[in-house]
Amino acid sequence: MKSFKVISILACVLFLTNAFAQKPYQLKKVADEPQPTQTYNTPEPKPDYGPPKLNVIKLNMLSPVYSSLMFFFERSINKENSLELGLGYMNFDGFSNSSTLSRHTEAFFITPEYRYMLKGENLNGTYIEPFLKFTSMNYTESGVNYIYNSTYPYNSIPAYYNDSYSYQSLGIGICLGQQYIYKNKISIDFFAGPVFNMLLSKSGTGGNNIKIDQSLNNTMIKGYSLRGGLTVGFLY
Repeated sequence: MKSFKVISILACVLFLTNAFAQKPYQLKKVADEPQPTQTYNTPEPKPDYGPPKLNVIKLNMLSPVYSSLMFFFERSINKENSLELGLGYMNFDGFSNSSTLSRHTEAFFITPEYRYMLKGENLNGTYIEPFLKFTSMNYTESGVNYIYNSTYPYNSIPAYYNDSYSYQSLGIGICLGQQYIYKNKISIDFFAGPVFNMLLSKSGTGGNNIKIDQSLNNTMIKGYSLRGGLTVGFLY
C-alpha cells in the first residue's frame, strides 16, 4: 500500500515537472514565429518646383485667325488676386476681298483686368475676371460700283470709291476662366465672357452707322459681344 502511494506521488511529480518544462519552449516558439507586418499607404511627396513665380507673359493662340496678335502680362498680388494687362494689334484684310473690292482693318486693343481666384491659388485654378477693353480701329474700303447708263449706248459706267472710317470704343465685361500652371514654368489659360462696348468717337462717312469688315461684327465697336481666348504663357 505504501509503495503504491510512493509510486503515485512520483508520477504526479514527473507530470508537473514536464508541464513546467514545456512552457518556456512554447513561449519561445511563439516569440520566434515571424509577426505579420502592417503596411501603410503613404502619399508620395509632391515634387518641389521652388516658390511660386509671380509673373506670366502669355500669347492668345486664337488671335492669328483674324491676323492679329494679343499679348498678356499677369502679375500675382497674393495667393488669390492678380492684375493683368492685355495689348493687341490687328492687321486684317478680310475673308472676301476680290479684284473689285478691297477691305482693310487696323486696330489696337488695351485690356486692363483684375483676376480673383474662386478655386486654387498662386495663379493656378478657376477665376473670375472683370475687365475694361479700349479699342481704336481704322477701316478702309475701296472698290468700284457700276452705274447703268439708261441712254445710248446703254453701258455701265464704273464709279470708283475709297471710304475710310475711324472708331474708338470702351468695353466693360467679365470673364470666367481656368488657368493651369505646369511645373511652375508654363501656363495654359481658357477664358470667356460677355462684354458691352460703348462707342466713344467716330469719324468718316456713313452718318451714325457703324461700318466695318463684314467678316467682323459691329458689336465689337458698339453693343454686346462675347470675348474669349486660349493663351499659353511662361512664368518668371
